[in-house]
Amino acid sequence: MSNEAEAELTRLLERIFADDVVDIAERSALLEFQADGRLDPRGIERVFASFVDTRWGAAMADGVLTTHEKLVLRRILEELELRDDAVPLQLRLALRTT
Repeated sequence: MSNEAEAELTRLLERIFADDVVDIAERSALLEFQADGRLDPRGIERVFASFVDTRWGAAMADGVLTTHEKLVLRRILEELELRDDAVPLQLRLALRTT
């Protein structure tokens, strides 16, 4: 597993989700990265989980999870297709209550 590839994937995720919208080109770029073999599935999942954890921390920095933040976090989870056990428990619980 390459630290350089992990850093590149992290930067890609930051660009994709910077505006809280995922367009077709961004989705394609993410799928291409996943398919190119620079990271194995576990490495990709680790980067995805770290990204989700970071976004969750940012959303909760003020102690309040807004409706918009919930929508953004849901979108991220949908796009990344993380297993439930790779998502922070508190995030999963927060998204259950709407």
